[in-house]
Amino acid sequence: MVPQWNVKVPEGAKRARLNDLFTFHDARELADGQALVLILGVGAAIGFPLNAFGGTLEGMQRFFRIGVVQSTSSVCRAVAVVVLLRLGYGIVAVGLATVLFNIGAGVVNGVFVLRGFPHVIFSTKNVNRGTLITML
Repeated sequence: MVPQWNVKVPEGAKRARLNDLFTFHDARELADGQALVLILGVGAAIGFPLNAFGGTLEGMQRFFRIGVVQSTSSVCRAVAVVVLLRLGYGIVAVGLATVLFNIGAGVVNGVFVLRGFPHVIFSTKNVNRGTLITML
């Protein structure tokens, strides 16, 4: 039998917490939030295709390289975040550093993959423009 918890939270308290979550207190917070969403969106758009290189390394069973790249990226990112916060920078700088280190790790993985498969050449020659237009 699953225990049931009968905790009553006043309706006003629920609304207050949701309002605090989605309310910006000044224009600077709003601008920071917008910049952070833009940075993270660009990071996701660039990072998503780069993740294919990490998957390729896994398929090639190059786990040591993946581990070295990810651990180095994580430690460097942590150090950079601490330095940025100590220098007085805020959430936008931390988000930018996070995105840059993720992209850097993807690029390093890409270099390893392209060295492992030198016959792979990226080209727009084989891109089906109709499919690309449909995707956009």
